[in-house]
Amino acid sequence: DAPRCFATAISLAPNVADAIDEAVEKCLSQFVGSSQVDLAMFHVSSSHLNAVSAGDISSRLRQKLPGLKVYLGATCGGTLASFGADQEPLEVEAQLAFSLVLCALPGVEVRPFWLDERSLPGGVSALDVEAWQKIFELPVSPADDAQPIFLTYPLPGFSNYLGDMLTGLDAAYPRALKAGGIASTVSSLHKPRAWVGFGDESDLES
Repeated sequence: DAPRCFATAISLAPNVADAIDEAVEKCLSQFVGSSQVDLAMFHVSSSHLNAVSAGDISSRLRQKLPGLKVYLGATCGGTLASFGADQEPLEVEAQLAFSLVLCALPGVEVRPFWLDERSLPGGVSALDVEAWQKIFELPVSPADDAQPIFLTYPLPGFSNYLGDMLTGLDAAYPRALKAGGIASTVSSLHKPRAWVGFGDESDLES
């Protein structure tokens, strides 16, 4: 079987297309063999979006990574990734940057989901386990090796609803692993933005 691979890179190129190209090439150079990329996660400096749109970024990623199944990304004021030949960690604040994580996950189904406060089924006081399971359309299995893993990636504006969402996830999938963090930073100059893409389908943006 093909190995699972994870790679990370960052580019400080002032042109976002060049930054994407550089980050993709650095990540792919870390892969073993010709692994198919299943998931891409990125952070792009908010200032980059003064010159390009989110659609430009997704189009470039799809062009550089044919067959990419799912990607998700967000704007940022600062980001962290590996850099240089020695892959030393580099933290960048308040300057143009594009950081990228590529994942090759053979044998794993990557299934994105998108929620806002209107799609949460009730509140904690009226927890409906079946309603939560219906949102994710994932079977509940007693087998340890069949448990889903949830990666949550909320914008800061969703923070008030994060507790309800995690409570619902725990009730619906009590044995599943949940991980994640806030997707974007808040800035007085830029509105935080996040988006997700499904293969060749249209993007969802917030």
